[in-house]
Amino acid sequence: MRYCRHQEIERLRDIVILPQTEEPCDGITAFLAQATLWGCTEDGNNWRGRIVHPDVVLITCADDDGRFGYYAALVSRGLVKATVQIPGSLVVRRPDCLDALAILFATNTQKVFLPEQLRNMGIHIPENGVAEQDPYRFRLKFCWRDDTWRVTLGGEGILDVERCER
Repeated sequence: MRYCRHQEIERLRDIVILPQTEEPCDGITAFLAQATLWGCTEDGNNWRGRIVHPDVVLITCADDDGRFGYYAALVSRGLVKATVQIPGSLVVRRPDCLDALAILFATNTQKVFLPEQLRNMGIHIPENGVAEQDPYRFRLKFCWRDDTWRVTLGGEGILDVERCER
C-alpha cells in the first residue's frame, strides 16, 4: 500500500502519524477523530484510514469489485510496522464498545498471547485480569485511560465488552 500526499507517493510503512493539536474532548472517544489518512494501493484502489487508538489505525479499502476490506495497521513510535486484515464482522460498533477496543481485539482474536500483546501496546492489564473459561472463549479484564473494562472473546470474535469495577 502507498500513501499519497501532495502528489508525492510514500510507502505506508513510512507514514509518520501526527495527531491534531486540538485539546481532546471528554471521554475515551477523544482520539477517534484525531487524524484521517487517505491514499491508494499499488494497483490503484483507494483507501481511507483513521486513528482509532494511539497504536492502531483502522484502514478501509475497496477492491476492484467495490467490496470493502478492513485492515488494522499497528503503529510503533509513529511509524506503521504491520498491517493485519480483519473481517468486517469484527469491526463492531455499539455504544459501549468503541472502535479502538474492537480493533485491538479483532487483530488478535483467539491468540494466546493477546494479553501480553496488549500490554506491549501500552494498555495495563492486571496479572489476574485473564480468566480462561474454555479453549474457545475467555474473558480479559484490563485498565485503560483510568477505566476498567472486561471483554469476552470467542471463536466468532468479540462477544461482549463492558465497563467494570476495578
